[in-house]
Amino acid sequence: MLAFGICLIFLCVSPAFSQTGCPEGYDRFGRKCIKYVSTNRNFQDAQADCQRASGGKLFEPVSKVDQDLVLYNPRASAASFIGLQVSGSNAQYSSNSMQVPFTDYFPNTPNNRGSCVVAFVPPTRIYTHKAWTDADCNGLHPYICEAGPTTCESDNTLFVGNFGPAQTPDLCKIICKFNPTCQFFIRRTTDGACGLRDFNPTIRVQIPTLTSGLKGEDATSGLLLAKQVTASSLQDCQSQCCSDSQCTSAIYNRNNMQCAFNYDQLARKLPLPANSGIASIPRTCP
Repeated sequence: MLAFGICLIFLCVSPAFSQTGCPEGYDRFGRKCIKYVSTNRNFQDAQADCQRASGGKLFEPVSKVDQDLVLYNPRASAASFIGLQVSGSNAQYSSNSMQVPFTDYFPNTPNNRGSCVVAFVPPTRIYTHKAWTDADCNGLHPYICEAGPTTCESDNTLFVGNFGPAQTPDLCKIICKFNPTCQFFIRRTTDGACGLRDFNPTIRVQIPTLTSGLKGEDATSGLLLAKQVTASSLQDCQSQCCSDSQCTSAIYNRNNMQCAFNYDQLARKLPLPANSGIASIPRTCP
């Protein structure tokens, strides 16, 4: 019996997008599409390449969870330009000059190397668990691009939030452990995909190939999920989502009239069997 409370949304795929809803060559991470570029370019040329290729920009992390899932990836280069610039002891987004809501500098940085930011990836930073250092904008580095997917609601398709690859269950557990906002993690056994969650779960349901564990604990079978309520219809499910200030989208199980809320970022596609009775709907409050 399926009754989900995980981060969910659905994709409409346009001809310019792949089956993940992303531009060709990009992978889905939460609401973002990410591309790792190993070619060395200066900051300006890297930003221009991201814009030219997909209408996107250099990767701009919105949280430590968002950042770590992108950086803990075997395709990420050791030191890559991301879309941040130094702002005193903090950082600001290069696309709009707004301050980044968290900091992740190495100890004793920034230290006047330059006004751009380079992100280091494991194992380079395994002992500090910090990612950023200031860098010369004219220096040459690999870089990470982000672009936005196209989305819409749909039946018989499940999306899980903030997923990125992890090679082993222990690595997924470690990523969560050293992430200050991670409350629990989810791992898909078929491909090692690892997802971090930053809200407290209340229920667990059994879904094939998915395991989950609280921060600092081992993963066990089943999926830790958010709030679940009874709803008379898909529209009632949406209405109850709208009345919950944390709900960003919801899914409705027509088989048992259960409505589950999503409380964080949205992500990659998991197909469900035809006629599953499961539908997802975004929060579209009046």
